[in-house]
Amino acid sequence: MEQFLFVKQEFGTLVLIKTLALVFLILVYCLKAYLLTRYRVVKEISVPKGDTTKGIISSLSVIVCPSAMESTRDITKNWLEFFIFHVGILVAIVVSFMIPYAPNLLQPAVTTLFMIIMGLGFIAGFVRIIKKFTKPDIKVISSKDDYFSIIIITIFLLLGAISMTGNREIIVAFLALTAFLLVYVPLSKISHYLYWPFARYYMGKHFGRRGIYMKRR
Repeated sequence: MEQFLFVKQEFGTLVLIKTLALVFLILVYCLKAYLLTRYRVVKEISVPKGDTTKGIISSLSVIVCPSAMESTRDITKNWLEFFIFHVGILVAIVVSFMIPYAPNLLQPAVTTLFMIIMGLGFIAGFVRIIKKFTKPDIKVISSKDDYFSIIIITIFLLLGAISMTGNREIIVAFLALTAFLLVYVPLSKISHYLYWPFARYYMGKHFGRRGIYMKRR
């Protein structure tokens, strides 16, 4: 805990910048969410053959049903990698706020756990980078933003994991990168998670009306 107290005392400006970056991210996301709700939804004229609510629930729950999608059907190589990577990111985000605002919660047992999770997330991210550069089917659909995003997020996970050791330089670098990401993410393809629930909702509603639901293999 003590090794994180210096941040607010010595790097108050960095903490302020990070807070302002968070406000920017929230404002951009609110604007994007508002614009998404302004799109005109096509009215279904087909005869209902199923339950739209069931379809929506089925569509949204696909993230925890790897067998339902071809891209994640291989649990050990795809879904597990996806899960570890995104859990690592979630923990890194939480840690980036705990360090300046709640360092007292970063007890040794907690930092060790967080380090392991973010470390595994880094490994998963590194594997994904290799796939992006080596698999033709992934390369063909990847843009420059895709490459930059996966690399910067993987570095973010690495710095987050090392920051749990209490290294001052790494902690500052981690927080500085977090501030950058808070501005960059809502303007990049990383913000796909904002669109995901909207897409799954409308997809589930559409196919649910037609009686088509997710199949578990």
